Amino acid sequence: MRSQESAARDVLDKNDANRRSNSISDTDYQIQLNLPGGGSPTYSGETIVQFESSDGSETFLDFTGTEILTIHVNGTEVTNPSWTGHRLHIENLTRGSNKVVISYVNEYDHTGDGFHQFIDPEDQKEYVYTNFEPYSAHRLFPSFDQPDIKASYSLQVDCPKEWVLIGNSELAERIDVQDNMSRHRFSKTKRFSTYLFALIGGPYQQFTSTYTSKHPQGGTIPLGFFARESLAPFVDQDELFEVTSQGFEFFEEFFDFPYPFGKYDQIFVPEFNHGAMENVGAITHTERIVFRDPPTYNQRLTRAEIILHEMAHMWFGDLVTMKWWDDLWLNESFASYMSFLALTGNTRFTDAWQSFNSRMKAWAYRQDQLVTTHPVAGEVADTDQTFLNFDGITYGKGASVIKQLVKTIGYDSFKSGMQTYMETHAFSNTTLGDWLNCLDAETPRDLKPWAASWLETSQHNTVTASIADNAESSTSILVSQSAPDSHPLLREHALELAIGYLHDDEVTIDTIDYSISSHEHQISLDKTTPSFVFPNYDDHGFLKAGLDSTTLDFMRHHLEKVNEPLLRMQIWQSLWEMVRDQQLSSIDYINIASSKVLAEDDLELIEVTIEQLSGAVSRYVPESKKMELAHNLFSLSKQQIEQSTTADERILWGRAMFGFAINWSDVAETIGLIQEKDAITEFVPDQDMRWTAVINAVAHGFEDSAQLVETELERDPTDRGQRAALRADVSIPDVSRKQAAWGKFLSTEGYGSLHLTAAAMSGFHWWVQAPILEPFTEQFFSEVEGVFESSENHFAQSYFGALFPGYRVEQPLLDRSQALLENIPESNQLLRRMLLEANDNLARAIRCRVYAESNLLE
Repeated sequence: MRSQESAARDVLDKNDANRRSNSISDTDYQIQLNLPGGGSPTYSGETIVQFESSDGSETFLDFTGTEILTIHVNGTEVTNPSWTGHRLHIENLTRGSNKVVISYVNEYDHTGDGFHQFIDPEDQKEYVYTNFEPYSAHRLFPSFDQPDIKASYSLQVDCPKEWVLIGNSELAERIDVQDNMSRHRFSKTKRFSTYLFALIGGPYQQFTSTYTSKHPQGGTIPLGFFARESLAPFVDQDELFEVTSQGFEFFEEFFDFPYPFGKYDQIFVPEFNHGAMENVGAITHTERIVFRDPPTYNQRLTRAEIILHEMAHMWFGDLVTMKWWDDLWLNESFASYMSFLALTGNTRFTDAWQSFNSRMKAWAYRQDQLVTTHPVAGEVADTDQTFLNFDGITYGKGASVIKQLVKTIGYDSFKSGMQTYMETHAFSNTTLGDWLNCLDAETPRDLKPWAASWLETSQHNTVTASIADNAESSTSILVSQSAPDSHPLLREHALELAIGYLHDDEVTIDTIDYSISSHEHQISLDKTTPSFVFPNYDDHGFLKAGLDSTTLDFMRHHLEKVNEPLLRMQIWQSLWEMVRDQQLSSIDYINIASSKVLAEDDLELIEVTIEQLSGAVSRYVPESKKMELAHNLFSLSKQQIEQSTTADERILWGRAMFGFAINWSDVAETIGLIQEKDAITEFVPDQDMRWTAVINAVAHGFEDSAQLVETELERDPTDRGQRAALRADVSIPDVSRKQAAWGKFLSTEGYGSLHLTAAAMSGFHWWVQAPILEPFTEQFFSEVEGVFESSENHFAQSYFGALFPGYRVEQPLLDRSQALLENIPESNQLLRRMLLEANDNLARAIRCRVYAESNLLE
């Protein structure tokens, strides 16, 4: 039976999942696959599903495939199965043990989800891998594809002899079965959820090591890293194994629970949609963290955080798993918090809380201020809504709230509660209530009111500390708390107040622990009037930190003298929020940042300041000032490259310089650098910078741009070069070529895979090409609803992100987008959310430009 086109979306409703899990238990899968290799578009398989049914009633298996060859239920063949193409109805079950056997043929996926196939453009070798969260395991094998029907898995795979296969468990046997094929049989796994199943295959190069556990019940853990043959020379295995071992040491001690899944492999996979995925014992990582160009310290820190985030999931997510996607936030928030805790506690990246503030929390603050904000914890109706919730609130805000919880109840109580949680719920499914109960047992306070205010409500508070003189020898600090009108709740915050004094050109800082739950809280100081105050020292709170007039004036003149990088980072965050809230002109911010960054030597602060300067120029400054300010920042970046004393600083400022080149003359200068007609002492543009310059030249219509692209492809014939060349081709400023590309975006094949199509789409919109792009604005709005109705979520998301004409910061665009939104039905959740967020961001950018323009006129 072949799958037919179905109007039904491939989605699982929470109610259906609950009904199914109430009757199905003790599930076991025996999976046999034949992967022919040679770039074949299809593979075949047979899956045996054994399970207990409490009542023998009809149920269903999730399965998205090409063709079902045979199906047997309890030994009886089903000749005309009821199959929608996504849902396979199973009848004639018995109360007790049941067995369903299904043989099938399926096509590989090319979207980064399901069972993805990739052909390396350098050597034409084939690689495949799975990616299933939240709801894609049934694209490889028929299954009860929901987190609370845990199962064991036995896997056997026939594949080309030259392939290496990695699964969730250790390889038990490998034998040759044909001239060019081998059979791999893996050990039966422990019980875990379907979305954590993994199979990765291809001619991977393997790097091996071991970790000897220090836990009393632990053992020796085999460790592996795997990379494509063409990427393997760039794998710096020593640091990768070092961070992995440090992670195991930290987490086994923290949870007081030895690693439960035997071996631990990590595989770098191509065209991956995410940073990484916590498959049991077989973690998949994006290839972006294999550095083909020299990396900075910040990049290495980010990679270490990704490694530790996924490792934390082995306990929190894999060993103990949420019952339903309502508690996805707890999986991701906890892993995010724990990864930074491990970074600072057991690796060389002891300053990682800076990165937490500038990346994780900044993402959360942006997301939480959008009109689409939602509680950290809440009802999730179906798997499509789950897809929407992989956002800054689920990751960043949740992790920040956990950090606030630790400040509230104490680290030791938190750690003890987590040890109880692991011991009590190992290999089972839980809810938020189970987690809170384990923490409640370790602290005298009732955490349910805390959870209600922090986890079940949206948005965040603003907390401002203000200096008020009372007398010569006494000063009062008034701490005030406010909330937006749309979400007026005031919360309890456990915080530290920073009190700064400037003496002899040096800043000293005192701190005071305090708590605020009402509108105001007063703190008396015995010392003289401070030079500045900051309400969230050490970044324990999730809040917008306001700056009073005294502190703001001090920072304008002396910010570089604050000698604690994390505090400087927080102050920069407050200044940036003032720009976004139209309390500080974007042009004033650029002037302040351009001055202060000259004295900055902290890499994270340099990088974040550059990003904020870029954001200000591209979105928040008046159109009439954009070219001038971009050129000034291009010149500033070039100056900083010349004056930098470290390679990392030169890399950061080099990337900035190439990014700020939007003037014709500046673009020409970057081309001169990559052609070695010009030079900057001790600076060599890396390959990413070279592609940036070349694609920029294409977009600006340089006469020799085609030759520039050809030259770079000869230097970089990799998949990275392939994507860059596609971006360059679509960047050509020609209406007919743009129209042809648009048609190809929406064709069945696209550019061959989602990632190649997304690379091409990324070259479509350029601010400098606004006149020729005008007709495509209406084309986007007239077609986008149909795209979302007929496409998978990842494609629809990529399409919107690349082709919404956000380069136009104009009221007519906002009006047109708002008009479309008003006609989109509630059922189209993803499109409505993306329109709401695009409109919200566009409206903010318009307000920021108007505010900056008004300040120019004063």
